[in-house]
Parts: sequence; structure tokens; C-alpha cells
Amino acid sequence: MKHTLAASAAIAALVIGGIAAAAPATAAPPPGPGHPGHPGHSGGRDARELLRYATDTWTSMAAMAHPDTGLVDDNIEGDLDAASASGYTSPTNIGGYLWSTVTARDLGIITPDDARQRLTTTITTLEHMERNPGSGMFYNWYAPATGAKLTIFPTSGDTIHPFLSTVDNGWLATALRSRPCTIVPTRCTGRWTSPRSSIRPVPRGFPPARTGAGSGRRLPATDAR
Repeated sequence: MKHTLAASAAIAALVIGGIAAAAPATAAPPPGPGHPGHPGHSGGRDARELLRYATDTWTSMAAMAHPDTGLVDDNIEGDLDAASASGYTSPTNIGGYLWSTVTARDLGIITPDDARQRLTTTITTLEHMERNPGSGMFYNWYAPATGAKLTIFPTSGDTIHPFLSTVDNGWLATALRSRPCTIVPTRCTGRWTSPRSSIRPVPRGFPPARTGAGSGRRLPATDAR
């Protein structure tokens, strides 16, 4: 398939998640790639077309993922050439990759073992990424190849003054509290899955984080509460 448009990690994640939401729910993963559609599908042209959309979208997502860190670039050119990847990622992109990996597994696009390895790599990287010490939130821009906080924007060379986004951290926290933790439970703490827990992305070994600032506000790192 020839790709002609730039691929975005956030948009790809929403497409994959939306396709999964349109499919009947199932408690068990499919037996593996190559099976026609999500378990429970009645088949037919529409189901096959949706699965094709999901497979093509996952191909773009996988092309943006760095195997050593499990982090995805924000975007890549339509030909999926690795040299055209953005060189930056955000908590939203990372969260989208987590739930896209789970969905690709459920749809039979990737194997359960592949999904488990991808999720383990991403969550392990999150455990070591720099967060704001006052709030515990992740900063907004990181290098996907290393997980390091960015201080220079790779596409423009502009200086980045690190800031926190409650919206972006919310997307990541939502992903962490969803099914990735049922697939790699040894990497997750109880607070991710407890119904009474606050929504905070806290991988194992991270210190407790205080509640973040008001919803939707992008805050300078020094203003986090």
C-alpha cells in the first residue's frame, strides 16, 4: 500500500480505538494475526474493511515506534521513512500507543506476545523518564529514541521551556489505567487499576505525586502543584 499523507500518532490511536469500539466486545484475545476480524464479528464486507483500516493505521503507528524505548514519534511522513519521523513525542502520543497496542492485539493484527513485549518496553521506559518533582506529572516533550526530556525542539531548533499539560497527562493516565495493566501486571501498581484510585500515571518505583493543577491548563513546570 502506498502511503501519501503524513501519519500522526494521536490520530492513529484514535482511529484504532474507534474501530475497536465499533466491534462487539470479547473477553478473550484472538488466536493471532491472519484471522479475519475481531472475535464476535459476523464477518462481511464492512468488518473486513474496518479491519483493513485498523491494520493500515497500525502499520503507521508501528513505524513511529522505537523498539529500544517503546515510545512513538508524534508524526512521520506518508511513506513511513524512519528518517522523516518527528523526533519528539508527548504523553498523549505514548498513551495512544499503549491503547493502540492492546487494540491491535485484540483485533489479531499482532500476536499477544508482540503486544506484551511492546507494552513492557514502553512502561519500563516510562519508569525512568524525568517527571516534574512537584506534581509527579510528565513533561510535554521527550525524545522518543531515548526518553530524555527535550529542551530543544528537533524540527526548529527553538528552545523549549518545559511545561506540564494536564490534558496530555490525562490521556496517558487513562491509557495506563486501561488494559495494558492486565497484560503486563508485573509492571503496574495497584493504584492504576483500583476503582477508587486517582488518575495518575505512576509506574512502579515512582514516588507518589500530588494532585495536578486545574484540568486543561498548560502550566510552566515551576507552577505545578
